[in-house]
Amino acid sequence: MTVPSKNYTPPEPGCYIDSHWGQYGSARLITIAVDMGWSPRNDCLQGANLATKKLDECSHPGVDHGLTPEDEELIDWVSEVAEEWLNAKYPLSGHYWFWDDGDFGLWPDSRD
Repeated sequence: MTVPSKNYTPPEPGCYIDSHWGQYGSARLITIAVDMGWSPRNDCLQGANLATKKLDECSHPGVDHGLTPEDEELIDWVSEVAEEWLNAKYPLSGHYWFWDDGDFGLWPDSRD
């Protein structure tokens, strides 16, 4: 979904992924970025597809897509790319997209 520029509403600051997502947080971050208009580049497509499988496991107990540790690393890397995209595409003055104590969101910028 692409946000139309004339109807653009900046995202609200706050938590988008709370810590209860646990091991599924990185996959959730990818889906949020996609929902906000991110099109994963070619080197991210496999990781984005794996994120969908990981969230399917979360939503359907007993489902096991057999994700490997390497798959998990790829999901984590793609989530970092998605986070960079969110910061570039959806900047909000004085705020930054980042993880804080297990929660991901658009937080006041506390970087020094």
